[in-house]
Amino acid sequence: HDVWEAVKVPATVVLILDRSGSMQGEPMENAKAGAAAFIRAMKPRDRVQVVVFSDAVTALSDVCEIASCGESMGQKISTVFAEGGTALYDSIATYYKEISAIKKSGEKRRYAVVVLTDGDDTKSQMSFEDLMDIFPKGEDFDVPKVYTIAYGNEVKKDILAQISNKTNARLFE
Repeated sequence: HDVWEAVKVPATVVLILDRSGSMQGEPMENAKAGAAAFIRAMKPRDRVQVVVFSDAVTALSDVCEIASCGESMGQKISTVFAEGGTALYDSIATYYKEISAIKKSGEKRRYAVVVLTDGDDTKSQMSFEDLMDIFPKGEDFDVPKVYTIAYGNEVKKDILAQISNKTNARLFE
């Protein structure tokens, strides 16, 4: 993905990987490969945090510079396996709020959440409408973006597209 190549400003990205039971098999393997490739494509001074979720959300790391943690993140991703339910909306909401707070600290970077998922939600406390409400309204484009990358055969594309569109980002398949 050449998403980041256009602008040379460093990025801070939270990579959220769906490891719920519905991702089992090929979708999980493809998403793990995609996450690892994404991290390899990042620049040394970019920052990343890798988060996995099923019923609950688990951060595999704090936010760290690719130069120091890129390799270990790739290794951690390779050990992820699929099981359990899907707290998709809760996961996105938690880390969107977190990266929005980091962005307010004022450093000139690009901020994004990248979600690798089939888009199914079975376990979130919040509804889809609640999730949409935490995103900026209307024309406020200087906000962290939420890119969704769809995996699997049962993808909820409409939901993923709405989530990405709300932050002026996009859905990749």
